[in-house]
Order: sequence, then structure tokens, then C-alpha cells
Amino acid sequence: MSQIEIIGTGISILLAVIVALISKGKNRKVDWGITSAWLLIGLLVTSHLNQREIINKNAELLNLYGEFKNSPSTIELARNEIEAKKSLSDMNIQFFQRILNQKHNRYQDNMQTLSSGAITYNTDNLTELGEMYNDVIEIFQVASPNSKIRATSYVNVEQWWTNEFGEDYKKANNEAIERGVELTRIWIFKTDDDFKNSKPEMTYQKETLGVNTYFVYERDIQDLNESKIDVLLVDNNDENNSLYGELELTPLRKMISVSFGSNKERMNELNNYWDNLIEVAKKF
Repeated sequence: MSQIEIIGTGISILLAVIVALISKGKNRKVDWGITSAWLLIGLLVTSHLNQREIINKNAELLNLYGEFKNSPSTIELARNEIEAKKSLSDMNIQFFQRILNQKHNRYQDNMQTLSSGAITYNTDNLTELGEMYNDVIEIFQVASPNSKIRATSYVNVEQWWTNEFGEDYKKANNEAIERGVELTRIWIFKTDDDFKNSKPEMTYQKETLGVNTYFVYERDIQDLNESKIDVLLVDNNDENNSLYGELELTPLRKMISVSFGSNKERMNELNNYWDNLIEVAKKF
């Protein structure tokens, strides 16, 4: 029995009892007739509401079926998941079961955030860190000619520039510039030693890759709201096709999380941050 049926039946009986008490008196046959009529009316209304709920649910199922029918890849994905669950259930190997659950949960999280034009990565999770490295390179690979990409570099150098990913990332930067993308990067330093240690990398990016290179010290941007993050702003000559990235950092400039999004309000906030930042930055 559905919730509507339970509630409706209860209300119908309660109304019938109330009517019986109110109409109790001279003619017992009339009393029972009125009571029965109210009970019947209540049950009919309940049945009607329940049928409407069933019809609405069936309509939703039919719409969902139509969407599935028009999306063969979704059907294939669902079929593969069902088969994987059945196979792993027969195997009873906990390791693979845990992997399946983790992949499933990550996929579900991605679908929920991507439906609103965003995605987030926990960089303490090696799987998600690898995803982020691949996806940020993808941003440069798909950037349209004559678009503009603006980025800061405040993150720990060893976590971004001096590993295997760093080489792939610089290659993607260079290829984007060769396609006509205008790339500007502002390096943010805490000390003079940080600046000196990064000078060779900055020189390489400016002279070899063609990156518009600026730098600024942390002490000069303390009053800016976003001074503890790295940002990536991608302007594809169409505000509906533009996006941003945010790297949340610890005080030691280690990545905690990374997110990419397209929320216009947040995009405006980060654009304002960039405008304030470039005003105090120095050309390298």
C-alpha cells in the first residue's frame, strides 16, 4: 500500500467517525448512510490521488525509457555495470569489489557536478590527481585559436613544474601558443630565493614557449581575496564557452583540491582578482 493510500484511508476513516458523531441522533439509518457516504467519498478521493501518482510515475518511467533509448552509450554503460557486479559477486574478491564501488561513486559524483558545469578533484587521492593532470592538459589542447588563457603559478614548483606532468603541461602550453592562443602567467613568490630558484623556468617559458610572464611577491597581494589559491582563466571568445580553474593550496603551497567551473558569478570574481593582481605584478 502506498503512502497516499495509507494517509488517505486514515483521513477517510477519521472523517467518517467525526460525521458519525456529529450526525448521531434521531434516525439511525440516516446516520449510517451519511457516515458511509463520507467514508466512500474519502476512499474515492484517495483512490483518485493514488492513481494520479501512479500515472505520474509511469510517465516519468516512459520519459526515462525514451532518454535511454536515444542514448545507446548509457544503455551499454548500465549493462556493463550490471555484468561487472554479477561477475564480481560470483568471484567474491573483495579487492575488485572495492575498486568497482570506488569507480562507481567517483562516476556518480562527476555526473552530478558536471550537470552544473563543474568538476572537483581531491589531489590527496592519487587517482583523482592523475585525472586532474590529464584534464588540465586537455584544457590547453582544446583551447580555440585567438582565445586567451591567464594563469597564476603559486603552487609548489616540485608538484607542478619539475615532474613528468610538468613537461607534458609545458608541451601543451607551447602547442596552444603555436595555434594562436595568448597565454599569460603571473608567478607568485614568497621570498627572493623562490624567485631566484624559479628564474630559469620563467626564462624558458618566456623565451622558448612564448608565455607572457609576470611575477609578484606574496606580501604585495595580502589584501586580495583570492591570494591563497592558483587560478586558471580560459576566455574562448564566448562567455558561454569560457571556464576557470582554482587550485586550493596549503600554507606550504601544496595542492589540496582542484576544481574547474563555468559559474558566471565566480568567473567575474576571479576576473576581478586577476585585474587587481596584474596591476601590482611586474613584467619579467
